[in-house]
Amino acid sequence: MVLGGKRILAIDWDRRDLRFVLARPQAEGVDLLKAVSVPIPQDVVMDDPQSLGAFMREAVRQAKVGARRVVISIPRDQVVLNTLSVPAGPASELASIVRFQIAKELPFAVEQATLDFAVAGRIDPQTPSSLLVAAVRNEQLEFYKSVAREAGLQVERIGLRPHANLIAVLAKSPEHALKSLLLVEVGPQLTEIDII
Repeated sequence: MVLGGKRILAIDWDRRDLRFVLARPQAEGVDLLKAVSVPIPQDVVMDDPQSLGAFMREAVRQAKVGARRVVISIPRDQVVLNTLSVPAGPASELASIVRFQIAKELPFAVEQATLDFAVAGRIDPQTPSSLLVAAVRNEQLEFYKSVAREAGLQVERIGLRPHANLIAVLAKSPEHALKSLLLVEVGPQLTEIDII
């Protein structure tokens, strides 16, 4: 994670709890400075950025975190993930090819989403590539950004919760890096199962 050496706040929440971790990125991982979990009161309206953001702002203030830069994780059920095989070609054309090909696979118009992708292995312009493509509806991203704005936080990155879980596991057990992993996250309303 290349975010400089300044402190950063990682935030995640579900219908019951707000969780945040204050960390300082280092060359060899991160220094964990503080971890907080706060129950979300019933009067907080979870789909209202003002209500949720105001609660978040107060929780961060009471925890005396001090950091304003934030990384937010999006749950797996809010992301469309797809594996694509793309033809051989220069790396500079990958984004256009992904956009064209993924449009056929999405349950919504490609213009309604923000796309990102990762290449499996190395890019060789002489051979086809396998990609993992993530698509998030723009309205979902805007919701997360609005919550952060209302909380007085500056969004540095928005990532996928299964990836954050994988990073956490590998930080403590790097020997699992080349193995297939089953990650199960049990929440109050959703159980997320990831095979990575």
